[in-house]
Amino acid sequence: MADAIIQARMGSTRLPGKVMMLIRGKPLLYYVINQMKHSTKLSKLIVATTEMEIDNKIVEYVSSLGFEVYRGASEDVLDRYYKCAKKYQFNVIVRVTSDCPLIDPGLIDKCVNTFEENDFDYLSNVNTTKDGRWVYDVCGFPLGFGVGVFNFDAVEKAWRYAKKPSE
Repeated sequence: MADAIIQARMGSTRLPGKVMMLIRGKPLLYYVINQMKHSTKLSKLIVATTEMEIDNKIVEYVSSLGFEVYRGASEDVLDRYYKCAKKYQFNVIVRVTSDCPLIDPGLIDKCVNTFEENDFDYLSNVNTTKDGRWVYDVCGFPLGFGVGVFNFDAVEKAWRYAKKPSE
């Protein structure tokens, strides 16, 4: 089993507030959470947002649905993930972004199964290696179907050694 962290914030640079924009009367974030609820491999689902006042709307909404919210650094997603995973004592973490309303719960389950059946630190269906470096590549999946699975030790190691904002 795994636990999920959905990263969400109102301060998107390309489309501010998109996670709370209404689609058929419900915020975009509703659809992401609803899809993920159908995964059979997830024990807990946390929405990780920032401590900024603008994200209070996310906190209020997610809380009204009965889910927990973690608040952390606005400019450091890695720090937010690490501290959220540490607080909730997650061992295997599924990462999904809040702007993927069609995320496939079966794909999440398949990624978690593959992760559990192998000795991986990290698995993603939308990243590959080229010339020894990780690069974004949808690998045949439609945009919005990206799933990342990693263990706590990997995120802790990344958090400890990351130096640049891009890391």
